[in-house]
Amino acid sequence: MKRIVFLILAVCLCAAISLADVVYLSDGREIEGTVTKADGKVHIKQADGKTVTVPAGDVLYITSPSADTPPAETTPPAETTPTPETPAPVSDKPSQPPVELPTDLGKIATPQGSLSMPESTVFKLLRRKLAGTAAGSDSLERRIKQYRGLVHDRKRLSTGKWLSQAHYLRRRELFMKALKEAEEEFRQVSSSGSSSSTKASDAKKEKEQKGHIVAGRRKLQKAAGMWADPLLRTFLLAVAAYESEEYLRSVALFKRLVKRAPSIPAFQQGHAMALMKRKSYDNALVAHMNLLRLCPDSSEALAMLSQAINEVPGNRIETRTFKQAKKMLARYSTSSRSNGTSRRRTRTSRRRNWMFPGRKVTAREHSLPVPPMDRFSFYQAIAVPVSEHILLVDRKIVADAEQVGVWIDAGTMVFAKVKTSRRNKDLPFAMLEVTGYKFTPVEISQTAEMGTGGLFATALGINCLAEMGPKVRTVPVKAKSISSEGKIEVSVGLWPGESAGPVFDSKGKFVGFLAGKTDPNSDKSPNLLYTQKDLEGLLKRAKPKKKRSSKTSRSKRKAKPRAVKGNSFIIQAVICERFEEE
Repeated sequence: MKRIVFLILAVCLCAAISLADVVYLSDGREIEGTVTKADGKVHIKQADGKTVTVPAGDVLYITSPSADTPPAETTPPAETTPTPETPAPVSDKPSQPPVELPTDLGKIATPQGSLSMPESTVFKLLRRKLAGTAAGSDSLERRIKQYRGLVHDRKRLSTGKWLSQAHYLRRRELFMKALKEAEEEFRQVSSSGSSSSTKASDAKKEKEQKGHIVAGRRKLQKAAGMWADPLLRTFLLAVAAYESEEYLRSVALFKRLVKRAPSIPAFQQGHAMALMKRKSYDNALVAHMNLLRLCPDSSEALAMLSQAINEVPGNRIETRTFKQAKKMLARYSTSSRSNGTSRRRTRTSRRRNWMFPGRKVTAREHSLPVPPMDRFSFYQAIAVPVSEHILLVDRKIVADAEQVGVWIDAGTMVFAKVKTSRRNKDLPFAMLEVTGYKFTPVEISQTAEMGTGGLFATALGINCLAEMGPKVRTVPVKAKSISSEGKIEVSVGLWPGESAGPVFDSKGKFVGFLAGKTDPNSDKSPNLLYTQKDLEGLLKRAKPKKKRSSKTSRSKRKAKPRAVKGNSFIIQAVICERFEEE
């Protein structure tokens, strides 16, 4: 009997933890726990027993999952605090090359806000192992195996819990169920006003309609809160606020989204729409321009910018932002601007296309878009311009990406197209094409002799997972050995979890790439250096042709490309994860 009571209490405790509220704050934080309100303050008691108190005015949303939400796994414990990264020290450091990174790294936020993928923890543990720490080596190996198991199961961390694929699928089902209930409420609004009426019945119908609208908006918010992934859940909550005409909340939620993940077009789109409703015209135009940079060939993005410009009042047309927007619009042909606008006029009244990476999702008025993915994963690397419009980058980072963006300055990310090549399919590098912008190609180092000890250069390393942070570090490169096939191995390579990094000599000339280490299941891999000889095929393809054939797009750009300075650029690749039954 005692055992039965204990089991019941344990089940209740698990349910209480899994059904905790999620509090969204105006400063971007998300806190999960049991919520109580008193004296103008909100108290959140977390699973570890600690209570966080915040002013009620700082709370944007409080979502409470329904009772049929499946419990999430809580083991092994999540490592959200970055561990010290101290691999063995290296001597013989070369002189620092004049590397030009145009991006202000302090303005790049991690997409998820904290570590959410077990791969991140594996890489951090492998770095501890590389540092040669003797104490607790057995425990370290056990933890590496433990987290590699999570990698294999594709589990993801959300609000302190490791979520399985089944959990994501179940939450999607709950979302769809709640969304249908919300849509039914709004259908009742239109159907209740279709019959004949009198004054008395009109008043009753108006009251019923208002009741359905309030209920529908509440159920939209409930549906949005069902989504398992925090980033997409915040997006759905922002859309729900927009559909409920709570534009101030919508702006606040979209603002945090574009800060965390500026490479997602739908986030920029929603931010622009909400800002226009708030009549924050300059900020809205900036958001519209950001959207067009991510979707440069989208007639809808172009039409949205054109429409926003037309809605700006006359007393704002002399602002710098308005002139920049007009200048961007002028880069496109008149026909593409007018065609895009006419199409939107016939569609925006009832339906809206949300611009997700690689595809559009249509949502009806007073409804929510159904994301075609369960979550996003964000990868990053450092790319090098080898021609005016072509950059070279680690192929593994962009191979499966639905969207790739290039940071050309602290606040500007632009769209990049991955160019595939059958000839160089075995080479671990890919070409990115960026139109509308003109890069200065790096100068190729002509070093002929690269014998052992003969090469001194510097590589740039960056975490391949964006959630691990955008810090760029320098790695001294010294040739160690050359195989009979001509492969060069260097004495010190990149850290586990770093994408392939460009190598520059002491004069800032491009030497090649240092091999990346992006496989969480690999303890050791050779520190290979790919030189210009290895990259010869890609470098030839990157050279501009005399007669370059340009594909026609729905939105034709006609202005001269904008010049961009720098010899190294951080790129962000978006992977859309869709889970299946295990």
